[in-house]
Amino acid sequence: MNRIKKTGIVHTLTLFCLAAQLAVVLPDNVRADELGNPDDLKESSNLQDLIEYAMANNPGLQASESRWKSSKEAISAARALPDPRMTYGHYLEPVETRVGPQERNFGLSLTIPWFQKLMIRGEVAGLTAHVEEKKYDMDCQKLIYSVTEAYYELHYLDESIAITEENLNWIRQFESIARTRYATGQESQVSTLAIQLELEKLKDRVVSLKDDRRYAASHLNTLLGRPVDAELPGYETPSSTILQMSIDQLLARIQKENPSLQALQLKAQREEASSRLLGKSHYPDVTIGINVIMTEDALDRSLTDSGKDPVILTVSLNLPIWFGQYNSAKESAKLRRQEALYEFADLENRLSAELEEALGDVKDAERRIDLYQYRLIPMAKQSQDVTLNAFSAGEAAFLEVIEAQRTILDMNLALERAQTDKGLSLARVEWLMGNERRS
Repeated sequence: MNRIKKTGIVHTLTLFCLAAQLAVVLPDNVRADELGNPDDLKESSNLQDLIEYAMANNPGLQASESRWKSSKEAISAARALPDPRMTYGHYLEPVETRVGPQERNFGLSLTIPWFQKLMIRGEVAGLTAHVEEKKYDMDCQKLIYSVTEAYYELHYLDESIAITEENLNWIRQFESIARTRYATGQESQVSTLAIQLELEKLKDRVVSLKDDRRYAASHLNTLLGRPVDAELPGYETPSSTILQMSIDQLLARIQKENPSLQALQLKAQREEASSRLLGKSHYPDVTIGINVIMTEDALDRSLTDSGKDPVILTVSLNLPIWFGQYNSAKESAKLRRQEALYEFADLENRLSAELEEALGDVKDAERRIDLYQYRLIPMAKQSQDVTLNAFSAGEAAFLEVIEAQRTILDMNLALERAQTDKGLSLARVEWLMGNERRS
């Protein structure tokens, strides 16, 4: 009977500690949405489809997302009470008392941090999770830009290959004409050799462009989380209306939505909360406990309270006497906050400068597009027509025809480069603005 009574006491002590924990712990039930995997890319997939595919399948981004979710799960742990402590003691020599010998004791204790410590600790963990979320947003924006950059470069290389091969076929036709005229004595060997030299140079350029295209495709597939030799869809040149915004509007949007700036703001808030938490280190934590001394029945069981187990309620405090250590840690948190604020100001200035540079690159690309598309290329084609007419009349040499064709080739390639540079510069502006995750 006495044994049953003692077992009930131990169960009561255990329930006491569990109830104390449940009263303080504030679980965080928020869970991040999982990204689904889209269907494999189709021939009709566009740039937006590629971006969405990369967002769901890029391993580096998935690792960043896992870090963010891991930091969210840490919030509950930060708010939780420490584990209760159970103690057991066995007397080497029983202590004889009037009500019976005391042979062992059981104890349960629970440490309760000082007022607001757990709340601030959870606040710090929550801000850390927000910082990791913004880092994830940064990685999203970087991936979006990288996919866009690789996409545009592939588009440029495909167009360059097509233009160069078209010129190669054109030169081949003239090589045949040159051979015929050389055989009949109408053209010198110098002209024939010059055409053959130009032909070999174009062949080499096509080979180099195709090599570059293969490397660029491998890079894009890597960003998409696919095998490097996987087939990619066709390309289109996306349009953008971003420059309809004034530079002041763009700067305001960067200051409001750029995830790098937001991460530094949250970092400063986290260090301020850490400083407040460290300020609580001067206050002691309270440990409450209950001990039960297990007492056997007395020799004379008729005695009042024979075998009664003494129950002891305990309260203890830790003594935070190392004030220098606590003050140093608190000062360190304040300095880290100041560091984040300085980094914020520096990044804000650098982003403004980068925006100016990107907008300048857009204007430069637009100027080159206008120059080549509406002035130089039409003039070069007109010059080529004149040269071909003169060649047909025997008033121009093969070398002049080749030079005219080479000029058109170079200008067409320069136009494609300018269009690609404009797209990349616009994508860079979007990256600086920190557009929302496309997931």
